[in-house]
Amino acid sequence: MIHPAPVSTVDTVHDHSTTDTTAPHEHPTTTEPTSHDHPPTTVGDPGMPTGPIISLDDPRVTAAQRAIAEGLISDATAGMAGFTDEAAITAAGYESIGDGGTDGYEHFVNWSYLGDPYEMDPSHIEAIVMKKNGDGTKTVVAALYILSIGKSMADAPPLAGELTMFHVHDNLCFDGHTLVALAVNGSCSAGVLTITPPMIHVWMVESPCGPFAGIDENGVMCDEHMH
Repeated sequence: MIHPAPVSTVDTVHDHSTTDTTAPHEHPTTTEPTSHDHPPTTVGDPGMPTGPIISLDDPRVTAAQRAIAEGLISDATAGMAGFTDEAAITAAGYESIGDGGTDGYEHFVNWSYLGDPYEMDPSHIEAIVMKKNGDGTKTVVAALYILSIGKSMADAPPLAGELTMFHVHDNLCFDGHTLVALAVNGSCSAGVLTITPPMIHVWMVESPCGPFAGIDENGVMCDEHMH
């Protein structure tokens, strides 16, 4: 959810000590056993699950991919520790895009982070998601990493393969920093059409489509937004 603006072109990715985000995006045909792995299973075996990969315990996830995913969750959780409520979020420079009235999810963006040289950095999380509860209170539910403006899905790092699902939005209409409409057939009734760079959620709460899923209350979009 980004309104285009002049930004730095420096492409600095936060360095996880156990993660090589520049490695080719591969889909291994076998899994690597760890102490909590399922027995190794080849893709052609009847016991291999099908459909989207939404769990760290899916046997198609390798040990290396699981370690990367666990690191992402751990780092994001630490980075989100100070964001306990809306007051703390706004005090840190985040601004609501005004979408809390749609599906109950509200995005708060730190616009200064969209022009900095950091990506996938838990000390520079570009956006935070809150969800409105039935009693009107809000709960912090996810960190949202956003790549640099101008990047596409081709630039999304492989991370943990299909478990770590980046997605983009191509139908958002912004007036300044406020979401004012959704485009129909590429046309906005208000505001300016904004194509976002790739982004990925790291959920702080249980999500029906896994810890890195796009927002979907019922889990019906678990097979979308794969990179």
